[in-house]
Amino acid sequence: MPADLRIADLVTDPYHAEVGQPVAFLVNCHNVGDEGTGPFAVRFELDNQEYANFDTRGLGPGEDDWVRWPHDPLTEGAHHIYCLLDSTHAVPESEERHNQKSVHFQVTQPDRPPQDADGDEYYDDENLASLVAAGVIGRVNTWLGLAVQAVEEWGREAEGMVAAEYADVDATFDTAPVLFAFVQATAKHLPGVSTGMGVIEDAATLLGLVQGAMGNKHMTMADARAKLFAAIPEIQAATGAGLRQAIQGFDGRIRAHLSPDNDSSPLVNVEKGSLDPAYIGSLVTWLGFPEVDESNTTLPIKQEMVDAFEQVTWEVNRELQRAAGML
Repeated sequence: MPADLRIADLVTDPYHAEVGQPVAFLVNCHNVGDEGTGPFAVRFELDNQEYANFDTRGLGPGEDDWVRWPHDPLTEGAHHIYCLLDSTHAVPESEERHNQKSVHFQVTQPDRPPQDADGDEYYDDENLASLVAAGVIGRVNTWLGLAVQAVEEWGREAEGMVAAEYADVDATFDTAPVLFAFVQATAKHLPGVSTGMGVIEDAATLLGLVQGAMGNKHMTMADARAKLFAAIPEIQAATGAGLRQAIQGFDGRIRAHLSPDNDSSPLVNVEKGSLDPAYIGSLVTWLGFPEVDESNTTLPIKQEMVDAFEQVTWEVNRELQRAAGML
């Protein structure tokens, strides 16, 4: 198959942009073809009014890469980002249906922190920041345990599906969609990932770490049943390793961000505060770290990985049909 460029993902960073906050647009370009693309251009269009073009080095077979457009803060309200790969048509492709994508997003006013009606304007800001940081860290650690549980549950379901569907047959397949799904689900559901708190720098960083742990040894390999079985624990290990590396040192970043010594701390706008546990909990939630459980962590992450694994097996089935002369 010749080069085939596709947009694997188009995201805003942060995911929820606020007035006065710089924003960036990131597109993941993926060549799912068997030949290299050669250099090509990437074009962004913001609100049909502002444009940016970036030249790339090109992608080899099965490769992907991120292109980033950093941008100044935007005005409050609805916005629209559109991205087109190979805007100058330098890459010969049989079809170009998947090389463009649009995303609508909102820019909102920053929230003010909750105030403690029974609190005092002369509260202990050092202890308040310390307790809020501890609450954030505790909820992130709980989330991490549930995220690991999601990947484990996905693995068991994926193994059962492979055992039921596939004989020991030849096919080629690409595990990348499952890795993308894990990163997307993390960006959507990891508490604080889009609030500038520094739990994870950005989704692109996480994807690079996951792919680095995974390698490419399961790309386009024969014997679908055996290789899909082998890929499942590899994906589980890679997502866990990538996530651990991506969040490394997050507790220190959170404490520094919330410290009274940081003029940009979101806690500087607390006018009446206290060390009451219920009030501390409300601040933790306000910062983007709600109480976590399986319903808002394990289930959505597992479902996105299940959906992506179905895409992998769909590609395998196409290969089997092609080998049998049915396509």
